[in-house]
Amino acid sequence: MTGQLGEPASFVTPAAYYFAEHRFEPPSGRLIRGEARLRLRPKTAAVLLLLLRRAGEVVTKAELIDEVWDGTTSDESVAVCVAELRRALGEHPSDPRCIATVHRRGYRFTAPVTTSPQSTDVEPVAAGRAIELAELSRWWDSARSGARTVGFVAGEAGAGRTTLVHDFLAGMRAIDGRSADDPVAIGEGRCVDGRGGEPYLPFLDAFSAICRGPNGARFRDLLWKLAPTWLLQMSGIVESSALDALRRRVSDRPAGRLMREAAEVLDAMAVVAPVVIVIEDLHSGDRSTIDLFAHLAQRPTRSRLLLVATYRPAPTGASGDSLGAVIGSLSALRRCEHLELPPLGLTAVTSVLAARLSPGVPSAALAAEVLERTEGNALFVTMLADRLVSEGALREADGMLQTSAPIAALGIPDGVRRLIADRLWQLRPGDLDLLHAAAACGVDFAVVEVAAGLVALAAAAHRGVVGEVDVALALADLADRTGIIVEAEPMSWADGSIGERYRFVHGLVRDVVHDQLGGAARVAVHRAIGVRHEAVAMPVAWAGATAEHFELGRDPARAVVHYVRAADAARRRLAPGTALDLARRGIAVADSAGAVVPASARLGLQLCLVAALLEEHGPTSSVVADAVDTAEVLADAVGRGPEVVLARHLFWSVAFMAGDFFAASARLVAVEEAAVGVEDPALVLQLADARALTLLAEGSPALALEAGRVAAVTASSAASDSASGERPHRRSEAAVLGRSSAAVASWLVGSADDAKRFAHDGLRLAHETGTAGVVCRSLWPVVAVHQLRGERRRVQHHASELAGAAEFEHPRWAAIARAFDAWARLDEPDPAPAAAEVQQSVERLLADGMGFGRPYHLGLAAEGAAACGDTERAVVIIDSALAAVASTGDRWYLAELLRRRAEALLTLAAEHPSGRLGFTRAADALLDESLAIARSQGARALEVRALTTVVRSARSVADGPVASATMLRDLLGVLGIGVGPVDRLAAELALRGTGFGPGAPVESPTGTLLG
Repeated sequence: MTGQLGEPASFVTPAAYYFAEHRFEPPSGRLIRGEARLRLRPKTAAVLLLLLRRAGEVVTKAELIDEVWDGTTSDESVAVCVAELRRALGEHPSDPRCIATVHRRGYRFTAPVTTSPQSTDVEPVAAGRAIELAELSRWWDSARSGARTVGFVAGEAGAGRTTLVHDFLAGMRAIDGRSADDPVAIGEGRCVDGRGGEPYLPFLDAFSAICRGPNGARFRDLLWKLAPTWLLQMSGIVESSALDALRRRVSDRPAGRLMREAAEVLDAMAVVAPVVIVIEDLHSGDRSTIDLFAHLAQRPTRSRLLLVATYRPAPTGASGDSLGAVIGSLSALRRCEHLELPPLGLTAVTSVLAARLSPGVPSAALAAEVLERTEGNALFVTMLADRLVSEGALREADGMLQTSAPIAALGIPDGVRRLIADRLWQLRPGDLDLLHAAAACGVDFAVVEVAAGLVALAAAAHRGVVGEVDVALALADLADRTGIIVEAEPMSWADGSIGERYRFVHGLVRDVVHDQLGGAARVAVHRAIGVRHEAVAMPVAWAGATAEHFELGRDPARAVVHYVRAADAARRRLAPGTALDLARRGIAVADSAGAVVPASARLGLQLCLVAALLEEHGPTSSVVADAVDTAEVLADAVGRGPEVVLARHLFWSVAFMAGDFFAASARLVAVEEAAVGVEDPALVLQLADARALTLLAEGSPALALEAGRVAAVTASSAASDSASGERPHRRSEAAVLGRSSAAVASWLVGSADDAKRFAHDGLRLAHETGTAGVVCRSLWPVVAVHQLRGERRRVQHHASELAGAAEFEHPRWAAIARAFDAWARLDEPDPAPAAAEVQQSVERLLADGMGFGRPYHLGLAAEGAAACGDTERAVVIIDSALAAVASTGDRWYLAELLRRRAEALLTLAAEHPSGRLGFTRAADALLDESLAIARSQGARALEVRALTTVVRSARSVADGPVASATMLRDLLGVLGIGVGPVDRLAAELALRGTGFGPGAPVESPTGTLLG
């Protein structure tokens, strides 16, 4: 033997090891569980012994071969012994409880191991919470075995949620510190008040902690590769020299990836090492953080990931309890564990007292009295024990600690407020002022906020104040002396500087301190903090907190302004739920304030509400319609100005997205009227975009193309303005949509290559500056242009990209992606499955209230039916599309639908000789109408298609087949490469059959006119 690995040379093998209800006796090689006894083979017993000695570590196959076989065997012998051990332990490799395989390295013994049945050498536990800690350990065992585990720890204020998870993590770190292999990645984050907190902040803090821990460099690399959007928001993690490269990576990735990136990078991290994420106070989390937690919990993949959230249960029947709904849903799906912390019982209180009063031993009477006064609240018990010691209120009798007087006689009240207040009154002069100013900020607070609050308190008391530097020193001293506050992660200001932050050790302490502020002082402090937020480079993500300070500071007009900023910022950060909550909060403030809040500010809030509802419910929802009605009343009241232009444009967007193009045309007139005299590049661009899309839908592609080009030029000339803020965001979005309309219009007028250029240029801009919804809207013209050009493989590629971008957007985009992907597969030998998928996807779109492009997408479904030879079904679908044209005013694809119906009727004429005359006459009339509409619209691409059908079928329409062939030949000559390759090939084939085509042989196209 080469010696005992990882142990001193004097190591003596214990008589037995205990683990997972088993006892292993090395001298005899016996494995015992209850009454069952099994003698292992000598080599198998030796493998188990080595794994037990190095429990928690990776033991490589080479080390096992050296130790057990003196280096004279192969990996196969090791695998045989491990398989025998797993059978003896009753476990499977896919769900190991004791022996885990470390891919390409070896094995790790994962179960806790002791050398005595009830070892006294155990890790420290949270006093009074041994059972709960054991439950957390069970969750951890499950997670590190590869089973994604999600757990919620619930408890009232002061129940000890934070202490429990911190002690659990401390024990985990103690174990982890004894092994250099595969250390655990631990990330912690705490939610602040969800009404003002930055979306996803707790997860950002958790990722930052992981990157600063063991394997931090590897985890930073994973974030760079898989979650650059997250990495860009993590201050101090990325070197400043790498920031530009990181921003370029983020700009090249599809938007709408925040949740997907978080899920993918956590799974990748869990391959490197087991991962534990603890999110504290999730009940205070914003909607986006709660939604991300739920998304991670519902992922079906296996992962060495433990997600733990602590929360305070909402009162029964409380409204707006989004976390409660998430927990209920996960519980119903059996996707989470749940641990509720009850009040401490007598045994637990005794344990807490023993820990706090050590080396003294509390008497049963002392424990009972403490339990009675605190009602088992863990925080109360701890603070009361400390108070008993500091007051010298304990005496020893018969070796046990007792009180020298009844606890009630100490003047400690029943409730926590007096208990905490009693401690606060022991602080030095000036400490309470610091805490009062800090409490107004929330559980977490920045030094500059406390300085502003102190100014307000001093003004109220007519005395001087210390400077901001002195405040920072005073807070640091207060944290060191009292432990009431502790240092928190620094915050990054909008200008890139770093600000110091602290937090109260417990939210309950903050609440008591805040309530001590008198009414007038509280109002003054909150208003002062709001004003300081306005004066410094406060990140836009803190706009919600600023709004709340002004709300509590009784300045509703300014509160509403910041609620608008906060809601708009949340919507742009892909958090529509948070945006909705903030908008509603602002509206409630405005309603309570009455005439103090101007109509323009109310209108801004209502527009945020409409935009958020639009993303959550879609344009045809009744709640969106009601919100628009209210916004229209407010816009009429405001009269003129940029806010009214924005409002009119949003009303147009709702009508356009709902597919009511008659209403959209009327709305466009209102936008143009409101924009007269308003000089704002972003609004000019939005107007040009609206005009282009409306003209396109109405069937005026040439005018739409001109408006789209105006939008592109306006965007380029205003590019220098796009540094930050809301206007540049709207400008970039409108620039993307302007190129989208120009793309489709270009194809219609016979500029197929320009169409592709406009579409891909819009997609590039969307990736650089847009949200997920903008990326989806930019991908639609890309896919549609390639579909119109007959390029199936490109359609399939970009449909896949659309499906990815649509993952966290409205489901209509996913349905559109499926429809295009299925259309691309209609050329397969058996087109029936693809045709059925096109049909189902289009039906989903119609049921969802699809707006622009409804006739066009029905045309895709008709094409699928025709590909299967079901001509009658194709006619029915085309008739539905024509009815949609009539009801919505979406006319840009009308000429093509008429041509398709004519071709279907000609097919029916061939299939049904008895009705041939009727079918052919109807087809002739449809082709005449198709040509007339295409020419009146200037849609030369559709005119080429209609003339191709006339020539190919030798129909006597227009001026006859010969004249039609001449016109087709001349039109192809005029358009040149502006005609898509598939359409040009189909036209040349038709002309060749009449003697008008080119003399050179024509190869068969990769696709056909009808796909």
